[in-house]
Amino acid sequence: MSRLEVVDYKPWRIGHFQRDLPNGYIDTIKIGKNKIKNPDLAQFYDKLKIIISGNLYSIERISTILEMNTGKYDYLIERYEQLP
Repeated sequence: MSRLEVVDYKPWRIGHFQRDLPNGYIDTIKIGKNKIKNPDLAQFYDKLKIIISGNLYSIERISTILEMNTGKYDYLIERYEQLP
C-alpha cells in the first residue's frame, strides 16, 4: 500500500496517508493468496511478498530486494496508477 498514490492529503500524519484499496487486496490479505485483480499490481505484490516473507537469506529474496531498490518494478505501479 505504501507505494500506491495518496488520494487525500488532509488530515494526515506521517505514515497515515489515505489510499484506495485495490480490487482483491482484502481477499489477498485474508487468505494469503494473491487475488489482486489488476495484473500489474498483482505482479508487483508477488515481488513484494518475496521481500517481506521469503527465506531471509535466499538468493531470490536478495536479488528481488536489489531489483526493487533499483526501480526494476516501478513500471508496474506506474501502469496501475495511469488507469482511468
